[in-house]
Amino acid sequence: MKLSLSSLVFFSVFVLAMMPGLGRAESLLWAMDLKDQPLGPAPIIGENFEIREENGERFLAKVAEGTVFFPKTILSVQETQNWNDIIVRVRYREEERFGTALSVKRNGLRDGDNFIWYYVTVQADGITVSCHGLKDSTLPPTDPRLHSTVKFESIGAAALGLSEWLNVEARVGNEVIQVTVDNGDGAPRKAEFPTLPGAGGVQLLALYKGDFSSFSVHQSDTPIEAGK
Repeated sequence: MKLSLSSLVFFSVFVLAMMPGLGRAESLLWAMDLKDQPLGPAPIIGENFEIREENGERFLAKVAEGTVFFPKTILSVQETQNWNDIIVRVRYREEERFGTALSVKRNGLRDGDNFIWYYVTVQADGITVSCHGLKDSTLPPTDPRLHSTVKFESIGAAALGLSEWLNVEARVGNEVIQVTVDNGDGAPRKAEFPTLPGAGGVQLLALYKGDFSSFSVHQSDTPIEAGK
């Protein structure tokens, strides 16, 4: 069953169905859905967005630079305070420079240090996870839960290139984010990052020109923990 906000909103909302064929049990919480939407400008999503099609695949194109968080109009996605043990998947490509980031654990429940959210950013040479908006903390700036980078070279992987489709998965647990980046070269890049405890919503931050063909959030049926 799928519920939509209206014919003008280009997303499906809260589809609760088991996902068959996956290695771990999970249920779909939310997914971007473009298949029935008309091609052309998509101002309801954000400024400088268009829906395009290439080789039979529809995607959301950001046609100019500028900071945009989306989905902007679906508050249940970006402001769900108790989302934890979730899996976020996005498929996209950067045209001119890297800079797209997932924003997770947004404005959610906290058990200790108070922060606004975490950024998960994929660059050509590695993956960075950083804590944003930490308040009234005595943690040293060198704490890996605040900012940490894994270079692809350090895990024996090649750099990524512009204009290639990336499948990015972030598994977000209470105290860990596990990231997989797959560009189709047969060698997925994987890294794990410790985080401060906390739950929260999800958004995608787009800074530069790029294309986005899928974006979804799933609930893991088991806790997402470090080393698992």
